[in-house]
Parts: sequence; structure tokens; C-alpha cells
Amino acid sequence: MKVAGMTSQSEAYIVDNERAIRINEYLKIIDPSQGALLCETIETHTYNRFMPLDPDSDMADKRVMESLKELGYDLDNERIYIAKVRLLNEAPYPIETGSDVVVPTFDEVKAILISTSTDKGLIVGAIKNTDNLYAGADDDLKNLFTTYEDGKAVDQFELPMIFDLWAMKDYPHVGVFGGSGSGKSYGLRVILEELMRHNIPTIISDPHNEMTFESEDGRFDDAYQVYEVGVNAGVDFRDLSAFDLVYLLQSAGGLTEPMKAAIENIKEQNESIDSFKFKISSMIELLQIGDENKIAQEIQDMRTAGNIAEANTLDTKLASYGKYIKTSNINVLKGISWRLTSLDKTGIFDTASANVIEDLKSGKTVVIQGSKRVLTVFTAFILKKTYNLRREYLDAKIKSDAAYFPPFVSVVDEAHNFAPRGDESPSKSIIREIAQEGRKYGVFLVLATQRPSILDDTSTAQLNTKLLFRTTRETDIKTIRDETDISSEDAKRLPYLKSGNVFFSSATIGRTLFVRVRQAISHQPKSENPFDELRDYRAKTTDKIIDILKTYSPINETDYLKLIEELEDMGMSYTTDSLKSELNRMVQAGSFEMEETVFGRRYTWKN
Repeated sequence: MKVAGMTSQSEAYIVDNERAIRINEYLKIIDPSQGALLCETIETHTYNRFMPLDPDSDMADKRVMESLKELGYDLDNERIYIAKVRLLNEAPYPIETGSDVVVPTFDEVKAILISTSTDKGLIVGAIKNTDNLYAGADDDLKNLFTTYEDGKAVDQFELPMIFDLWAMKDYPHVGVFGGSGSGKSYGLRVILEELMRHNIPTIISDPHNEMTFESEDGRFDDAYQVYEVGVNAGVDFRDLSAFDLVYLLQSAGGLTEPMKAAIENIKEQNESIDSFKFKISSMIELLQIGDENKIAQEIQDMRTAGNIAEANTLDTKLASYGKYIKTSNINVLKGISWRLTSLDKTGIFDTASANVIEDLKSGKTVVIQGSKRVLTVFTAFILKKTYNLRREYLDAKIKSDAAYFPPFVSVVDEAHNFAPRGDESPSKSIIREIAQEGRKYGVFLVLATQRPSILDDTSTAQLNTKLLFRTTRETDIKTIRDETDISSEDAKRLPYLKSGNVFFSSATIGRTLFVRVRQAISHQPKSENPFDELRDYRAKTTDKIIDILKTYSPINETDYLKLIEELEDMGMSYTTDSLKSELNRMVQAGSFEMEETVFGRRYTWKN
């Protein structure tokens, strides 16, 4: 291999007529005056007289062609492999044309590609096209995992990509971006497996209910715990400030400004949900009577009529809540009451988060599942609570011994729903705060999304490491270009990446690596194919309706209304048209036969 054409201090073209040069391959240029210069291929082409170069390509430069001739290549008869390379470290002077190019040894690239050891890093996968370096690698970097290629497991044959976990102290937050089917969720699973391997306390907001970690050897069984919001995890109403409650109730329906003002006016610290509900209902009751004078008159009338207990109750309510009703509106209070009742029905206030906190303190991975609506609410609550516990521990530690609360990682899947750009959500403010301040307290974020362009830009800007899976939307690719050091050449490849291949862009490495995610050890719960589901449902329904209809055989059109009524009594809803369609399908399936009579169609069960 030789350097050809015009060069710079950072880029050059290399050529060979014997072997193909692969994209993202690591090579060494031996410059006569500057010595060894390590580089990576960023673009590759093959050229001969039957396969001309793309005229829009930089490689079509006439000076490159002329240089090839000067170097002795026969352009008319030879197949020429041409690659554009970028130096890993900029050279003092332009690279000399004609310099030899060889494959480096592992020791020459180790410091660049291997940033840490396996006991301090996350083993993400294999650095693509490093198979020519693998043989010379240290033994502790070999046989670490398998990858999944073309439907089968493949033993490791390339250098491992090890993400430096300890470096998160300085570069704390991670983004995982990729469209549907890109391998994003799979890559996220691998990261979570690695965090469990290191016993790093982790809390996951899992809107798709897929982050469980069953494996053949059961290695993760004691490492994680799944909670469902409203079932075994929830919000202690007493912990909520007025501000927190506003965000919670917004998830149950938009709040008007008067509603927000009313909540801020009447919500007290350490108030139970029953106490708050009683306060709201009492205020509504008072306002239905009228102003304070009318209420006082009502109390007097009750006493005159002998309803002393009722009068005393109303008097107590007036004494307790009269100060609030002067500035309250009955419709506003009814709106708050409706939203609170709606949220309460989800079960979010029926249980507390104590077990979640304890599992996190013990080093477990805590998976939080639930509907999107309640999950955003609970995520806001639990992140704020755990973040404050960590801050309080560190602040108290300065003054005295304090109850330990560990550093932890918060993983949010479909993060654009939890921290959307331009819109508000219950969890957006705390995610943004952790993104900006979490590093100081040992609280780290992993935000995964299909749509980085609609993720809160303040949070996105704080993601020091990004895993870039296949992405096709132009707006998302633009966001990726703006927020990473990915090259223009690699950006062009994003829409075409094979599932499971990823550009790993990290400040801890200082460059973008092309990686194949390792095979996950665990597997997500098997989900039924929706078309299998539809087929099975139809089969069961068909069997059931056949068993019923054959008892009524023969069926005339005049029998439809009576038959529909009897089917409804059995919990099956049909109209005249849908019953006709069902009978015709059974005729086509061979279960019934149909004949035309003077009274219309008749359907008869075929024994």
C-alpha cells in the first residue's frame, strides 16, 4: 500500500493493487521524514477501467490518478483499491506522497483503542475491522463475548470495545440513538447487563415493559427487580410539594393557570391525600352555599332547626378552610378534584417507593414499568427523590456521619417522551437538572431515544458519550451531526447501518469507533407476533360461533334478529350485516352450505 495524490496534515489517499481496503480499518503510514503515522480509513473505493470512480467523489481527483501512474500502477489493466484515511493524530507536516502503508501491531494501537481494563469498563462489543490486530492482543482481551452475525453466534475475533466506567466521573452522561429495528434497545440491554456485572445501582424507566433479564444461567436473577407503578411502586403523597403536585396532576389533564395557583395556595407540606381530598371537597361544599355571610346564615338555620351536629361540622369546615375560599373558584376546585381522582385511580398513591429506594441502595438494577402517563409521573418523583437523597448524603457527609446513599445511573428509554424539546412533562425538569448538575453528585444519565431531534436540547448537549445506531430521519441525523464528532462520511452511512452496528462517539476515547454490539446474555420476554395473535383470536372466535350457530341450523334470514338477541345474551355482539358476513365466511370454509329460497337465504350445518 502506498500514499497517493495530494495530502494534508490530517488526510491522505492510499492505494493498493493486491488487497481490498476496508472502511474503518486501522493502518500505519511510514513517512520518511515524520515516522509512523497511525490512521483510520474513512472512505473506500475500487477502480478499474470497467468500474470508473464516482465523478462526484473526492477520489476522482485527476491528481490522484496521475499519482497512481507515477507510482507504477497500470490503470488500464489493474484493479486498484483506493481509500481515504484520516490520521488519528494530526501530523506536523503534510504526509509525503509515496509513503509506504502497513498494518500496525496491536501494541502500536492499544493505547488508542483500549482505554481501560475489563474490571473498570463496560464490554460493549467488538471494534469492527480489527481482526488483523486481534492475534497480537493481550490474552485478557480475548474470548470475552460472542457476536450475532447472519443468524448465528460468532466467537470474538476483533478487539473489544470497552467503555471506561470510571471516566464517567468527568464525562457522566450517555445517549443511545437509533430508529426502530436498529438495535438500539438491544444495545441498551447490553449496557444494562454490564452495569449489573459491576453492581452499579441503576434505575430504569421502561415504557415498553421489556427490560427483564432472564438468562439460561440465571446470572442476573438477584441483580434486578421489576416494579409496576400502581401495583408495587408509587408516590407517597406526603412527600409532594405543591410544585410536584402540579406536575403530577398535569399528567391527568392539562391544568389552567387558576388551577395551578389554587394548588400552590392550598397544598401543605406532609399533607396526606385523604386530608387534601377532604379539604377540596369541603371548599366545594362551602362555595356551593355562597360567601361567608351566607355560610354563617346556613349554620344558624341548621342550629335553629335542631341540626346541631351538621351545623358544628359546617362551622368547623368554615373555620378551617374559610381563608381559602375567598380567593377560590368552585369550577377550578372541581377541575382539580377530577384530575386528582383520575390520577388516584391508577393506584399511584396506593403504595410507597421505600422498596425501590432500598433495592437501589443495595446495588440492584431497578426496573420501573407502567403506562406512559403514570411512568412519566413516577419517573419525575423517583428521580427527584433519589437525586435529593444522594445530594443530602454528600452535603451531610461534610459535617458529620450520614446515612449512605450510593451514586447511581438513571436509564430512560424513549427519553423524548420524558424530556421533550419545547414541551413540558412531569419528568423534564429533573432530567435536565441531573444532566447539568448530576456529575458533581455521582448521578449519571443514559437517555435512549428514536428521535434525538425532539429530545430536550439542554439534556442532549450534556451527553458526553453517544451510541449512534441506524437513523434515517434527516432532522435526527442533523441533530447527531451537531451534537457529536461523527464525520460527514460516517453520517452518510447512518441510514444504512446493519442492525447491531453502532458508531460509538465518546469524549473518554476522543474519537468515534465503529462497533458491533456483543450478543446479549439475557433475553427479553417473548412477545406474540400480532398476526399470530389475530389468527388465534379468529380461530377461537370461529370455533365458538360455529358451536352456537350449528345448534340453530337451518338458519333463515327471518331468524337473524332473534339469533342476534340470543348471541348478545351470551356476550357476543353482532349486527345483521356482521352476522351475514360470518355465515358467508363459514360457507367459504365449508362448515355451512347456503341455498336460495323464496324466503331468502338459508344456511345449513354440514354434518
